[in-house]
Amino acid sequence: TTMNNHVTSVEAVEQASFILSSVPPNKGHTSEYTDPVLEAFSSTIQKSSALRWAGYLSTTGVYGDHGGDWIDEGADTLAPVGSKPYLRKLAEDEWISVIRSRSKAYADEGLPLPPPPIEA
Repeated sequence: TTMNNHVTSVEAVEQASFILSSVPPNKGHTSEYTDPVLEAFSSTIQKSSALRWAGYLSTTGVYGDHGGDWIDEGADTLAPVGSKPYLRKLAEDEWISVIRSRSKAYADEGLPLPPPPIEA
């Protein structure tokens, strides 16, 4: 619902055609992590009929220290368990899972792909 002509955050997500998140994950109250955006909106994102594309900006830190070797998206992730880059990798995987559960939107690991052309 709206209050004083302001759209609520849930309505904004429901109406969004594109979502790009760069919000870092947090450590939860236990040893688990939480992605604040997905914690609040994963169900809304999955059910949205307006969403055409979504992406998650992560960090190259998820690959850890490869001793100066060249890496790409296929490289092993060596970030230490519990580190901020490790939590980002968990968030990447969760975003991929949420988006792949939809039929209209897609996100890949690392930087998101450009949005598809807008159809008239």
